[in-house]
Amino acid sequence: MIRPALVATLCTLLGACSAITGPRSQFTVFTLNPPPAQTAAAAAPVDWQLAIDEPHALGLLASDRLVVAPDANERLAFAGARWNESAPALLQDLWLRTFEADGRIGVVVRHPSGTLAQRVLATDLVAFQIEHHGSQSEAVIAVQARLVDAGSRRNLAQAPFRSRVAVRDDSAQAAVQALEAATAELSTQLLAWTIREGERTATP
Repeated sequence: MIRPALVATLCTLLGACSAITGPRSQFTVFTLNPPPAQTAAAAAPVDWQLAIDEPHALGLLASDRLVVAPDANERLAFAGARWNESAPALLQDLWLRTFEADGRIGVVVRHPSGTLAQRVLATDLVAFQIEHHGSQSEAVIAVQARLVDAGSRRNLAQAPFRSRVAVRDDSAQAAVQALEAATAELSTQLLAWTIREGERTATP
């Protein structure tokens, strides 16, 4: 069940809450900040380059809307709130900045790119939403990640990642803050995994 306080802030799938003939909705635009760069001075830089693919997503997860999942089978969008770009593009940009700030991978680019990166980080976006569990709400991000050899397109490693953070109230601002915290946690895990698997599969 959707909590009563939240019903007024939701609109149905990709639709406006006002009537078709009514005024156009006004939106507050949100973005995400990357997690603070971790100190990696003791870690040696890697010898390979990385391209980060835009996450593959379906439905509302592929849009620029903040997504709410009142149950396992329903997806709704916050009224009056959206991301500054589609969620996949937003996450790709955030991961680029996260990996660049870490510094261990000297060249990190978008995929596709003119740069001849040896590794490609590909992801399927499984969840990027606010979920309700009884009286509790959580921000959830989940991806299935694959590290791919850029030349052969062979999967070198794959792993699931998921992070959850409690949401303090029903506002869009609280939802974004919780999603940012969950995404930061997952991004840190994804970075560590990518470097570890990239080194493990690197050609001597």
